[in-house]
Amino acid sequence: MQRINTQLKKKIMRRIYFAYFLRKMFNPLAIKAYLPVSFVGIIALQVSLTNVAANMPSMTNIDALYRFFSSAFLNTEFAVQLLSVGTLVAIFLLLEDVVKTYSISTPVTI
Repeated sequence: MQRINTQLKKKIMRRIYFAYFLRKMFNPLAIKAYLPVSFVGIIALQVSLTNVAANMPSMTNIDALYRFFSSAFLNTEFAVQLLSVGTLVAIFLLLEDVVKTYSISTPVTI
């Protein structure tokens, strides 16, 4: 009888751990965190990021950086452009969610 209870307990706990894992992995905040990472990974498969970094002008020259990135964005494939915009949107949504979730709302008193 003790053996059956132990097996039943293990089976039930396995299901509980699995449900907990699924809830943690597929909550909206986690999905919004996975999106930019996956988009950047797909971009890295399409674009040689080491060559982009090698051809990039100095970080102190803001005007040259703007011209470089705008030219690189406009002269790349549509899929990479779409992934780049998707990455920026996903990061914005993630930051918005993080601010909403972790901000301390205090009433304003005058």
